[in-house]
Formats: sequence, C-alpha cells, structure tokens
Amino acid sequence: MKTFATILNNERGEGAFLDVVIIAVVVIVLGCMLLALMKQLYSSTVFPKLKEYIESLFTVGNGYVSNLPGASIG
Repeated sequence: MKTFATILNNERGEGAFLDVVIIAVVVIVLGCMLLALMKQLYSSTVFPKLKEYIESLFTVGNGYVSNLPGASIG
C-alpha cells in the first residue's frame, strides 16, 4: 500500500496539467475547423437552394394559383 508521502513524491507526470491543456487545444481547433467546414458547405449549397425554394413559394403570377379549381375571380 502506498503512503501519502510516496504518492506526493511520485514524479512520473501522470495526470499533468499540460496533458489536459493539449487535449483541450486539439479539441477546440478541430471543432473550429468543423464549424468552418459546415459554414462553407451550408453557405454554398443549402442556403441558396433554400432561398430559391422560399422565393418560389412567394412568387406572384407563377400560374399555380390561377390553375386551381375555383380560383377564378369574377
């Protein structure tokens, strides 16, 4: 059984603060790279198609309303 003094004299470096900092920096950098990739993907593919779809929903005079039964005015 290890005594308290033996544990305090341990100089192997396990559980060092530097290990935690390095892992945190790597996770933050990878997360930022993933966010940048997702932003680029969405801004070049998803958002233009979504904008086009929404604009097509609100387009007046596209012939859709006039072709509906009972949509004639007058």
